[in-house]
Parts: sequence; structure tokens; C-alpha cells
Amino acid sequence: MGMLPLICALLGLVAWIIELLPAGRPASDPDTPPELPPALPFDVPTALPWAPALVALVVLIIAAFAGTAGLFDHEQFLVLGIATGGLVTLIAALLEQRSLASREPSTLAPIGAATIVVSLLSLIPEGRTIAFAGALVGSGLVAGLVGRSCGSWHRSAASSTTLLLASGSALLLLAAMRPEERLHQLAMLTLGLIALTALILRGIAFAGPAAARLRLPIGLLLIGGAGAALGQYSGLPNGLLLPILGAGTALILGLLIPENQSSPGPALLGALIGIAVATVAFGFAQGTGMALTGLCMAALLIASGRPYAAIAAAPCVLLGWHRVLQEYGDLLNSTLNPNQHYVLIGLLLGAGVPALLAQQTHDEPGDTTGAWWWIPAGLLGVLIAGASPLLLADRAATGFLAGAAIASLIGLMSVPSPRTFPAMSALAVGVAFLAITLTPPEFLLTRDQKVTWLFIVGGLGLLLALPMVLRRPKPVLTDTVSAAEAV
Repeated sequence: MGMLPLICALLGLVAWIIELLPAGRPASDPDTPPELPPALPFDVPTALPWAPALVALVVLIIAAFAGTAGLFDHEQFLVLGIATGGLVTLIAALLEQRSLASREPSTLAPIGAATIVVSLLSLIPEGRTIAFAGALVGSGLVAGLVGRSCGSWHRSAASSTTLLLASGSALLLLAAMRPEERLHQLAMLTLGLIALTALILRGIAFAGPAAARLRLPIGLLLIGGAGAALGQYSGLPNGLLLPILGAGTALILGLLIPENQSSPGPALLGALIGIAVATVAFGFAQGTGMALTGLCMAALLIASGRPYAAIAAAPCVLLGWHRVLQEYGDLLNSTLNPNQHYVLIGLLLGAGVPALLAQQTHDEPGDTTGAWWWIPAGLLGVLIAGASPLLLADRAATGFLAGAAIASLIGLMSVPSPRTFPAMSALAVGVAFLAITLTPPEFLLTRDQKVTWLFIVGGLGLLLALPMVLRRPKPVLTDTVSAAEAV
């Protein structure tokens, strides 16, 4: 790999620095009054993101090289992944929060965060999978906290960061499982190309509203053209077509799905288009092709200022992580057979847990309990996602990851909180993946032991669910004046 990961991480850092500059955002349309998003649940001085950004970069570099030297165990890689994923997601949210008066969604903050984490964690030869899955967990937990504090804030860079982390890490892992060295280089070069494209598109946005509308087609030319050249270099079958396929689909989704939409119809149609494209990409290059297409699709939409449209790429991205579980050595020998009872249970749990978490990121009218009440809900989701593979074996894990991909599709029908669904689905995927990969092969429970542990887990779940029951919004008074009185 050489210097490629460090070059990609440097591009991500440049994106962060540009986001920190005082003029780091395009001006809004003067004819449209700015819409101020609600603040995070804590005050953030303007210059504060500099410190955690630099600290995070230093820690990541040291940890990545320490991992390369074999100084960490798998459990320590897990802590590293959770900490770094959560930290950079918080930084992305803070960077977006700095310019409240701008109506332009943040593009460089999530792409920079995901590029830095994926690039530097890829330096770890052993334990890379554990670190990536941990990064999904940390990023998803922070995205839920930010979403809970800004439930109606449609410009959440935190959720976009989690989605990009899921897509980039799936591509790196699937490419690394193939024997061809050029495929791993292709994955890293694609990540760097996306960061460079985001920087170029940010510069184009400063030329005015007319030029800003051209970001999607220009991004298609950049990612499609340069990506096709990289795919041809890699020797991947149909590698020439995969970046063009992903970027072209992003153009269609960006034109199809408006950012201010109130109806789920266009987004659902876009998600079905994305799933169809993922099927074609899988036929071209199996899991690697699907992950590469999903990354190009989601990243180009986010870089073009269309984070809502990027949600339609979430099912394709999460199917890539399902493929990671299936291709991860001999860890999982079961298939997604709907005739197996445990597979069906895992499927339902995988679809239900992200929906529960996403709903808790939404503020009901009159709800003044604050963001921190989301923490018990997040822990409950982690408990269910982690216990399912342990108690129901790896067959349930297969179903759970497939269910999480389905949940991201279902989330498009949830008008109050659709934008946090991909992050919550990625959180559930990361926890379930860690549970099945970190469990020793000899860990087998008898039927009686499973029943005992189900009672224990169920009791803990009820305790964590209690704050959700107690958090009742205050009644909202409405105008009850009758039509006759009004006259």
C-alpha cells in the first residue's frame, strides 16, 4: 500500500481545514432567508474543533502504526475503533455547527472524517475488521446523540459520516479479502479520489448558485472518468464500469430526490434504483463491486450537498457489510435461509432495532427532556444487537445484518426521522458483527442456558427501556376555537 493511506488521510485533513476557515462555506441565496438549525446540547467555541481535530489525527496515526507493529490485541483494536469513530463523527458535527446562518449542508466535514478514519485504520494488518466495526459503533452512537438533540435538523453531518464510514470500510475489507493486490490499491485510490472530488466541488460552489447546480454532473465526470481509469488499472472485471455506474446512479438520485421533500415516494423509488444498481454491480465483481458502487453513489451525493438523497444508497452500503460477514474466512458457514427459524428472528430484530433507535432521535412536540435521554435507548439497541448473535448463533447474525439493510429502506417511509436511519442501521450492523467475530468458536449454549440468558438480557432491556417509557412529552395546547366563535 505504501504511502497511499497517508496521502488519503492528508486529503481528509485538508477538507477539515477548509471547513474550519472563516469563509469555508458558500454564501446562501440572498433572496432566501437563512434557516438556523438548532444548536448542539453544549456550547462550542468557534476555534474548539481545531484541538480535537489535531488530537484525533495524532492519535490515529500513532495507533495505526502501533497496530502495524503488532502492539495491540483485538480487544484494544475494538476500543480504538469505537473511540476514533465517535470522535471524528463528533468533530464533523461540530464543524457543521460553526456556520449556523448557512443553508448549505456540510460536504467536507463528513467526507474528511470518513477518509481519515478509513485510511489510517486500513494500515492495521491484523484486527482491521474489528477496528472498522468498532468505528461504526462509535460513529453511530454519536450520530444518534446529535440526531436526538437536532431531531428536525436536516443537515446532520454526523449521520453522513456514519454512512460514509460504513461504505468505505466495507470496500476496504472486501478488497483486502481478494488475492489481487491491485484491488486494495483501487479501494484506497477511490477513497482519495472522492476526497479530492469533494474539494473541487466545494470550490465550484463558490462560483454562485448556477455553478453549484452543476456539482453533480461535474462530480460524475470526475469520479466516473478518473474512477474508470483506476478500475481499468486494477484489472478488476468490469472495473471500468463500476465507478461510472455508481456516479451515474448518484446523478439520477440527485435529480429524483429533492432535499426538502415531505413525501417518501421519490426516496423510496431512489432506494429501489440503488438496490437494482447494487445487483448489477454484484454481478460484475461480487461484493467488491457492490461496495465500490455504493461508496461512489453515497459520497458523490454528499459532496454535492444532497445528504438526504444519499440515504437512498444506504441499503446498497449495508448489503456490502452483509457480504463482508459472508466472505470473512470460515467465520460464518450458514446462509440466509428463510426456512431457518433463527434466521427469521434475526431478520426481524435487524429491521426493528434501527427503527427503535431512529425513533428515539426524533423530538415529539412538547418534549423537553434533552439529548442525553437518548443514551439508554442507544444502550438498549447495543444490547439487543449484541445478544442476538450470541444467543441465537451465527444464523441469526446473518439475518440480523440483512434486516439492518431492510431497516434503512423502511426508514425512508418514516417522515419524522428518516435521516438518522442509515446511521442507526450501521450502528446495529457494527455491534452484531463484533458479537459474532469476537465470540470464541467453542462458545455454545444449551437450550436451558439460552433461556436463562434470555431472561437476564430481557431484564436488562426492560431497565434500559424504562426511561423511554417515562419520557412522555408534555401535552401541546392547540387552538380549540370553533368556526362559529371565530365568525
